[in-house]
Amino acid sequence: MKKRALALVCAFAMGMTMCAGTNVSNTAKAAEGGSTEDVENEGTDASGDETVADPQVRIVGATISNQNGATQSLRFLMEVENYDQIKVSKGQDFGINLTVKGNTVPVTYKKYNKIYAIDKTSNTLQYAVEINGINSDNIGTDVIAQGFVTGVPSEGGPVDNVATSVEETRSVSGVATAAGYKITVDNNKNMTLNKNFETECSLDLTKAELLYGKGTMERDSFSGAIKAKNVEGIIVPIHDKGFVVGSDVEVTIYGTASGSSRVRAWIEQNGTKATEINENVTMNSVFPLKINASVDSSVLFIKAPLDETFEELSISKIDVKVLPFAKPAVAPKPYTLEFNDNTVKGSKYGNGNAVINDDGTVTGSITGQYGNFEFDLPDDLVSNYYDTVTVKFKEANYQNTNADIWMALDTVNNGLLTDEPKYMDHFHHAKEGEAVTTAESGPIKNVRIWTGDPTPTKDKPFTFIIESVIFSNSKWINPEDIRDEYELELNEANVVALSKVALTFNADKSVTIETKGTTSDDGGSFGFKIPSDIYKANDFRKIAISYRDSDLMEHSHHTQHFGTDVVGWIPKDNGKWNGTPMMGTGTLILDLDPATEDGNFSNMRFFDLPKEDGRKMTITSVKLTKK
Repeated sequence: MKKRALALVCAFAMGMTMCAGTNVSNTAKAAEGGSTEDVENEGTDASGDETVADPQVRIVGATISNQNGATQSLRFLMEVENYDQIKVSKGQDFGINLTVKGNTVPVTYKKYNKIYAIDKTSNTLQYAVEINGINSDNIGTDVIAQGFVTGVPSEGGPVDNVATSVEETRSVSGVATAAGYKITVDNNKNMTLNKNFETECSLDLTKAELLYGKGTMERDSFSGAIKAKNVEGIIVPIHDKGFVVGSDVEVTIYGTASGSSRVRAWIEQNGTKATEINENVTMNSVFPLKINASVDSSVLFIKAPLDETFEELSISKIDVKVLPFAKPAVAPKPYTLEFNDNTVKGSKYGNGNAVINDDGTVTGSITGQYGNFEFDLPDDLVSNYYDTVTVKFKEANYQNTNADIWMALDTVNNGLLTDEPKYMDHFHHAKEGEAVTTAESGPIKNVRIWTGDPTPTKDKPFTFIIESVIFSNSKWINPEDIRDEYELELNEANVVALSKVALTFNADKSVTIETKGTTSDDGGSFGFKIPSDIYKANDFRKIAISYRDSDLMEHSHHTQHFGTDVVGWIPKDNGKWNGTPMMGTGTLILDLDPATEDGNFSNMRFFDLPKEDGRKMTITSVKLTKK
């Protein structure tokens, strides 16, 4: 019996020659580093000589090295079942054929004499081939890998394969994407791998640490695969921004654990458990963890029960998948934020603060460039899927500048917080008013009020009195707003003078429209506007306009608009000409078109009025019905 050291990997350097069509086999070399393992073998064979069953071969998968720089490495791993039937001493061999741009090179055990791992219990052998020196120009190039085991050569005859695997095709960029990484390339063609954690990814095992520092851990320097002994557990970072309460996280740990009665797992950070402990984790199977507490970032804990240890904990991969929040079947009603220490916060960088006043308002101050203060929705309400925030403010002090005051949102994407800045001036330099912003994706978690202006200081801050912060859903419908019929109030909000007309709102709640044009001008225009909460809730199909004392409307040219508050001209103006005259006293009844993809009927515009000054009409009522 003799012992053979089994090194980590066989290597095949590719680099620039990968796409150049040169003889890349000349660049093959053994990889350096990695863990080693001693096993006993008979003679010089990888196993004994007994014939029981032919070896079976498959490519297990491909990984890339978690490195940054000018080049990347790609590794293929093959597995041979019934490896004890391979007779190396009699000329048999095994390895992986690599094909790039039609050029094939075999990387064999007999040439490099290195094996990745052997499991005598399952009678399996793993053999790995690493391709080094792949530059940024070649990360998208496909490499085809096919594992094989040769037969014992006959005297003077050819050597045929007794087993081959299915071909597997991979590229560095493809493996990176599948593993949850995004590769960015700078002007010097250096590559950086960044976690692209939006839906799911494999955790970076090179960042794993021993729990409480107890035990020993060997690590595959290429993939980060872990083999720990006599440990209570390990911890592995997941995401640097943490999860949102209410999200569901699915985890799969690929590997084996021995010595403990069971495996436990949970997500925690800085002593705060974000999930309950799953007490009965089964390796290689998906298990759920529900986020029920906020943490700034997240770490996966894998641990044996109290007073127990793992004699051996081997982990090759950990997959984490965050499930998106399910939208409520019915949009929730708006929520007015309760101001307290948990929902009102200043900047963590010290250049903005917020103070709750005795009267229930908040004084927000911005004391430096990029300073801010924010309002956080309670964790248990994030799953309501609010997409709009309305901030009512007064007594704004911009220090005599025209600084832009912006609102930025933290929204939730698949259970993770994402920044969604809104580069718009929502305060419009006004001293008081309402600022509104709507998320483009995902439910809202919080809103920040901030500026990029360098003017504010601690001595001369920008300040605002915030009266209310309302989270709402643009699709929410108040049941009280659902009407079979609706009479529009004829006031300044709902009747709009667009051009060359004057409006007079009368004591009897009617409105008089009078032309103010000249004979050389185009005709004037005005319109009616339905409040947004009413038109969103109702698909009206008829409008009845009652009038008196009219010498104004010789025709009723008009437009119908849908799902918009804009009464003036819009691209989908939907004009209708040669309508019924509205002269003297009477009621005009018009059919309204059905709702469009933009929404329900929301307003109308009458245009091309007479050009003479002083033509008048008094509208006494505007009624809408669904039939």
